[in-house]
Amino acid sequence: MEKNFRRHLLLNQYPRIYHGTPQLYAVGWVAHKTEWFETAFETTNFSFIFRGRGRSDYLGVEHAVQPPSVILEVEGEHCDYGPLEAWEEVYFVYKGQTDEVLRRLNLTRGLAHHLWPMAGLGRIKEYLTHFEDLARMPGMPGSADRMDRLAELIILESLSGEPIQTLTPDEVRIHEAERYIRENFVKPLDLAALAADHGFSLPTFRRHWNRQFKSTPMRLLNALRLERAYQLLLGTKEDVSAIAYAVGYSDPLYFSKKFRAQYRIPPSRLRNQA
Repeated sequence: MEKNFRRHLLLNQYPRIYHGTPQLYAVGWVAHKTEWFETAFETTNFSFIFRGRGRSDYLGVEHAVQPPSVILEVEGEHCDYGPLEAWEEVYFVYKGQTDEVLRRLNLTRGLAHHLWPMAGLGRIKEYLTHFEDLARMPGMPGSADRMDRLAELIILESLSGEPIQTLTPDEVRIHEAERYIRENFVKPLDLAALAADHGFSLPTFRRHWNRQFKSTPMRLLNALRLERAYQLLLGTKEDVSAIAYAVGYSDPLYFSKKFRAQYRIPPSRLRNQA
C-alpha cells in the first residue's frame, strides 16, 4: 500500500430506503495521514484516530491527540489540527445536519466535546468490519441505510462503550505487524519473517494475533488486495491481468477466482459495467 493510501466514498449519491437516522454525506479511510488542517469545515466530521499521535488547537486551547481517540470538527468552527507522527484514521462526514447529529448524540458545540478518548475499541473494530463490507457495494438496496446506522453506533460506542484498556508490549507489536500488512499488502507476505521482525516465534505470533483480530493475516492481505483491485477496476482502464499483478497476485486466474468469491461478480464483468 502506498503510505498515504486513502479511500473516500461519497454516500450522498445513494438513495435511502428508510428515514430517521442522520444520513452520512461521506466516509473515508486513511492508512498514513500526514496532512495538517487549519480551516473551518463546511461539514461536521468525526475523525477516529487509531494509530499515530498529533495535536489539536481548538478555540485557543491546545490538546494532545493520543490514539485511540475521536476528534469532532463542527461545521463552521475553526480547527487547527493534524499528526505530529503519521496516523491511521477513519472519518464520518455529515452535511447540513449538524444540530440534528449533535442532539441525537447528546453532544455540544465547543471544547466540551471536541476530543475524547475512544471507548469501546473492540466493538468499534467489529462494526467497522461490517461497515467496510457494505462499503464495497454501496449501491445495493439498503447498504447506505445500514452504513448510516452503523456510523451512529460507532460514534455512540466511542462515547460510552467499554473503557480503553492499555495494550501490553506484545499487543503493541502485534498491532504494528497488522499495520505493516495494511501498508505493504501488494508485497509477498512471509509470515515467519514478519513474526521474527516483530520479536515473535511464528506460533507465538499466531496466538497473539488470534487474540487481537478475527481475520488471519492472509485473509486480511487478500481483503486489502481485492478492495484495491475493485477500486482500480472502476477507476482505471488497466486490464484485469495488469490489475491482478498490481495488487500483488502472480496468477490472474487465481485473482479472478478470489475476486468472484468476494464480490459475486467476475472482475471482467465489473470492468465492463464501469
